Parts: sequence; structure tokens; C-alpha cells
Amino acid sequence: MYVDLSSNKFVGPFPKSCWNLTRLKSLNVASNDMNSSLAIWLSGLSSSSSSSSSLVSLDLSFNSLQGLLPCSNQNLTALRYLYLTGCQLNSTIMSSGFLHDLIRLEYLFLDNNNIEGVISSAIQNLKSLVQLELSQNSLKGEMPTFVGNLVSLVYLDLSFNSLEGEIPTSLGNLCNLSDLSLGGNKFGGKVSNAFDSLLLTALQILDVADNNLSGSMPKCFDNLKAMTIKQVLKDVISYSNFVGYFFEQVMVVTKGREDQYDTILPLVNSLDLSSNKLTGEIPRQLTTLQGLISLNLSGNFLKGRIPDSIGNMVWLESLDLSRNRLSGNIAPSISSLTYLSYLNLSYNNLSGKIPLSTQLQSFDASSFIGNELCGQPLSNICDEDQSKPTINNGAQKADDGDEVGRWFHLGIGTGFAVGFFGVLAPLLFSTTWRHAYFGFFGCLWDEILYKLSSSFVSVKIAFNMSPDGCIVTSVAAEETLRFCNVFLVPEVSKPAPNPKANP
Repeated sequence: MYVDLSSNKFVGPFPKSCWNLTRLKSLNVASNDMNSSLAIWLSGLSSSSSSSSSLVSLDLSFNSLQGLLPCSNQNLTALRYLYLTGCQLNSTIMSSGFLHDLIRLEYLFLDNNNIEGVISSAIQNLKSLVQLELSQNSLKGEMPTFVGNLVSLVYLDLSFNSLEGEIPTSLGNLCNLSDLSLGGNKFGGKVSNAFDSLLLTALQILDVADNNLSGSMPKCFDNLKAMTIKQVLKDVISYSNFVGYFFEQVMVVTKGREDQYDTILPLVNSLDLSSNKLTGEIPRQLTTLQGLISLNLSGNFLKGRIPDSIGNMVWLESLDLSRNRLSGNIAPSISSLTYLSYLNLSYNNLSGKIPLSTQLQSFDASSFIGNELCGQPLSNICDEDQSKPTINNGAQKADDGDEVGRWFHLGIGTGFAVGFFGVLAPLLFSTTWRHAYFGFFGCLWDEILYKLSSSFVSVKIAFNMSPDGCIVTSVAAEETLRFCNVFLVPEVSKPAPNPKANP
């Protein structure tokens, strides 16, 4: 039986009748207003052998329990998933026996509470733990070495507490560890001491940002085997036996923001060493982590050049090297990172021209400020480009159009000139051509006039000019046709009659 009453506004005491649900396997009452009444009900549930013995998953997150939890859970031995996120719990959960009997517990969420003091030794009895979430509390002191004995751990999140001291080398025993989040604490010591002995071959997410780690960056990155390859979702996803679709969830800082990953979590390879006191150069061995999608080394004291082999990290989507002391030119191979969607190289001592590529020129100028760089997307023009006019694509297209127009008009003008002078030049400079030309058109004109006059003579209606200049008509068909005043054609008359023909 699975009961989900989450995200409602239930108030008052929780019904005791639920104690009699003998087949209850999962109960979710997260995000309600049940306050301390839920803790009282939980105490009754713990003492009831009917329902609690079968309970596998219990989610009480985001209810104000205010530290009121039962001191014993002898009847919750089947519990594997316990969510107490944001319940305003205090340190009593660590000092009481609440966790002591949960020997089958695999997922424990105590994040975003008010838990103070050191990490309780009661946790070392939870040998089956797969995910331990203690982030956003007020834990102090050093990380106990017994954490390294929880060999089933896959996800360990102790971020945003006040833990100090060195990171224990016993973490190297966690051969299944995939996510180690220790950011936002006060861990110190040499970073090489912490990681040189860690053979965390399954580690995909390492976050030690915002600590006091110092010294040169370690060169043992080849130990992080899972970060050297691109993960495949079907190979590493895990399912819960009781619900069938359970996915782990973690928060990862990438691309300048904090994102939550769940269903695609196995695809995430991330390394965050930002905001520490790391010195020296970026080791070339780091670029062997070709499966990384996010690399953040910002806010340190790193110097030297960006490794030329950084282009080998072909799956990088986010790269932040800002606020260091890196110098020299930007490695040209960085332009080959085709998946890169976030880049920050600001506030270093980089110089020279930004390599040309479709990737680098697409980033905002703020990604490169605080350096002595030039070239797009910055407004600083490089010295070698000073003599070259800077035109944008629109201007280039306009110039191309103008060039075509100029050649078109030039062709028309040339053709007209050749044709025109090909006809006039012989007439101007050759007498033979001139006489032949005008003689031809003169004969042609005479022929046209002759044809016109002949056609009018055959007309039955003749036009005669009267002495006063008026045109009169005569119906005589074969009379004289005069067009002297119009066409200037000589008068054509009938032959005079022969006098001898008259008797």
C-alpha cells in the first residue's frame, strides 16, 4: 500500500487509524502544516508492530517537527528511505537513538535543518547507506574517519556547513562513491594530501568549492576514471525496488548557476575546485578528464598558461577559469570545444588575440574582460587588424551588391559605346562609307515615295487643288492627282490628245 498526502494543508493530529495499515509500504505526508502532531503520531507508529514493520519509505519533509522525534525505532527496521528535509530538526536527532535501529536504511535526507555539533557516531551503524544528505546545517568539527567505512555510499553531501580540518584519506575506501559534495565549509590543508591517495574510480561529481584548500593542484587526476569517459544513461541508472522509478537527486553548480539533476544525473561529470587558495599551474593531466561537462577553477591563485591540450576535453559545456593569474595567449584549441555553452576567462593576465571560431565570438564580452585581450567580441581591435576595415555582414552584403551594380552599368556603357562608335566612326572618317550610307538611304527614301504616289494614282477619287488653294474632289476616276502642296511630288497628267485623231 502506498499513501501520498503530500503538498496539502492538513492540520491537526494525524489519524491513529493509520497505525493499523498492516500493508503500508510507503507514506508521503511532505509539505503540510501538521507540526508537532506528526512527530507524536510517528512515535505511535514506531511503537506499533502492525504497520511499522512493513514500512519501507517515509517522507516527512517540510513539516515543522521542531526536533520532536521518537528515541527508538525498534519496529521500523524495514525502513530504507527516510526523508526529513526542512523539518527544523535540531541536534537531538543526532544524540537520540532515532537512527540507531535503522540498520537497513539506504537513503537518509537530513538536509536544510538546524542540526549543530559534530556528525553523530550513530551514522556509522548505517552500513547500507547509499545516499547521505547533511547539507545546509550547522555541523562543526572535523569529518569523522568512520565515514570512510560506509562502503556502500554512492552520494555524500556535507556541503554548506562549518566543517574544518583536512579531508580524511579514509574516503578513498568508498570505491562506489559517485558524488562527493564538500563545498561551502572550512576544510583546509594541502589539496594534494587530500586527493593523491584517493582512488575514487567511480567519482563523477567532485565539489570542494569555497573552502581553504591550498597548495598546487594534484596531478593524480588519472585516478578519476569515471571522469575520463562520456557516461551512457542506460549503463548507470538505478531503480528502486519498491516504486520502480526512483532517481537520486543532487545539486550541481554549472554554467554559473546551481541546477538540480535527477533522471540524467548519471550523465553529469563535474569538477569544482573554485574559491580556494590553489597555486601553481593547471596540470596537463587535468585535460585527460575528457568526460567532464563542467570544470570550475575560478577564484584561486593559478598562474601560467592555459594548457594547449584543453581542446581534448571535447564534452565540456561549462568552463570557468576566472579570477586567477593565468597569463599568455588563450590556447587556440579551446575554439574546438563545440559543446561549450558557458565560458568565463575574466580577470586574469591573458593577452593577445582571441582565437577566431564560431564558439568564442558568440560569448558575451564579459567572459573576457579584465585581461589584455583584443578581437571580437571585445571592442579592442588588435594591432594586426588596425589596417583592415571592420565591416559587419550586412555591410559586406551591401558592398557585394554595389560591386555587382557597378560591373552591370559598366558593361552597359561599354556595349553602347562600342555599338555607337562602330556605326558613326566609319561615317565620320571614311568618304566611301559616308557616300554609300547616305546613297543607300536616299534610294530607299525615293523608293518609298514612289510606292506611295503610285498607290494614290490608282485611287478612283482624285483630289484637285482649286485656284484659291482649296481642295475639291472630282468623281472622275482617271483625273489628275496632285499632292504638290503636301508631298512635293511633280504633277502627273494624262497624255495630251492627238489632234490628228479628230476628223
